Amino acid sequence: MRFLTSILLYLTNDTRYGHNYYGMRIGNLTQAFEWYQFLIQVAKAPHDKKFERKVRMQGRTLLQQMSDKSLPHPFTEEEISAALQKTKPATAPSYDNIHVEFLKNLCPKARTWLSKFFSRIMATHSIPKIWRKAKVIAIEKPGKDPSLATNYRPISLLSVCYKLLEHLALQRISPTVEGLISPDQAGFRKGRSTCDQVVALTTYIENGFQQNLKTGAVFLDLTAAYDTV
Repeated sequence: MRFLTSILLYLTNDTRYGHNYYGMRIGNLTQAFEWYQFLIQVAKAPHDKKFERKVRMQGRTLLQQMSDKSLPHPFTEEEISAALQKTKPATAPSYDNIHVEFLKNLCPKARTWLSKFFSRIMATHSIPKIWRKAKVIAIEKPGKDPSLATNYRPISLLSVCYKLLEHLALQRISPTVEGLISPDQAGFRKGRSTCDQVVALTTYIENGFQQNLKTGAVFLDLTAAYDTV
């Protein structure tokens, strides 16, 4: 019962939990119960492809009904152009074999079509299956024994179109997210790097030294972090 209560509070307008996973609010308990029943149905689903497709379609229909009034604004051609400018050139393609140069040289009409295509993906919460696949290439670590599999670093090549959609979503959420992230975080932030953390740590140690204080530090290193996190 406690789990059901937390689900209902999360899906309704309780401010302690904010928005749900899809960035929208569910306005009443009826919709919350429907969504909860759908989650239970998914959890109990047998390993049957036909049944999984049926449940997936029901979920999409339910999400569309609940999000009709909270759909994100369609992407514009200007947003596509701005995201393409930030995309790195000469990027290796994935299984779709679409190079970034193809997208950078699209005509205005093609960019307009691409903006509508991306907008539909965001509205339907569905992406092409080929975008979910990554072409993994193993690169040997320098100075390591090449006969051991652990001495190779996997590099995943993702779809360029998928990464472009990520850039578009990032442009939308960055102004809001930046105000929520702790100022102590430097990773995965624009204009920040590990150098900021090194400066912050050395400054903290120097200040403690001047006050005759001892400073302790704990460093955490995850083995094969890419494969395990």
